[in-house]
Order: sequence, then C-alpha cells, then structure tokens
Amino acid sequence: AGCIKMHPKIAHGKRKRTYWCGKMRMNFVNSIPETAPTEGSIFAAGLDLYALELIRINQKLMRVINTGTGIQIPPGHIGLMTACSSLALKSVHVMGGVVGADYQGEIKVIPLNNSEQLDYSTSYSVVEG
Repeated sequence: AGCIKMHPKIAHGKRKRTYWCGKMRMNFVNSIPETAPTEGSIFAAGLDLYALELIRINQKLMRVINTGTGIQIPPGHIGLMTACSSLALKSVHVMGGVVGADYQGEIKVIPLNNSEQLDYSTSYSVVEG
C-alpha cells in the first residue's frame, strides 16, 4: 500500500511532513510547499517529487534538478528514485537515484534526456521515489 501522510508542521520556516510507509516513518522538509512530494493515489508504492523551478533539458543532455525537498530515511533503508512511466515513454532516464539514510541534504534528480528537448515545471512530476 502507499504512504500515509500526517499533518504538516512548520520547522524553521520550512514545511515538515511525516509519512508512514508500512511500519517505516519518513520525514520530509520542503522549502516551498507547492513542490512537496505527493502520492499519485492511495495505492502508490512511492511518492512523486517535483522540480523546484522551470527546467529545460536539451536533447542528449543531463541536468541536475533541485526539488527543494529534504528527507530523513530510517537507518538500514534507502530511497530509490526512478523515472515516472510518462518520462520513460519519452526516453528519459534517471541517473543514480539512490538516497542513503546518512544523506541529509536536498534531494536532487539527474535525468538524462535521450529524446527531444523537454521542459519541466513545478506541476510536473520529475521522479517517483
């Protein structure tokens, strides 16, 4: 089943959200609430992450996309980011994609665009994790 979102709290001017995925608790901190991770549905296995700003990726190039989201992953676990199916259909691959429990910084997504020029906005999911 998907994650359960708890009530957001304000932490040093940022929004903090707690999610429960089974018995695992994860905390997210967002600098901009509009780019907070979301669930595609109650049956989603992961959360959708969004670009912090409008990004253009030219053909055959990679870009680092800021999400404005930090995460606290429980010890012994990893976060795995993969391209959403809509991006995979456009020949976009996510490079790397593993977030360790010891990483406490902003989650950044590194897509490789193997198709035509693509534009990403804050309303378009760039990765599912």
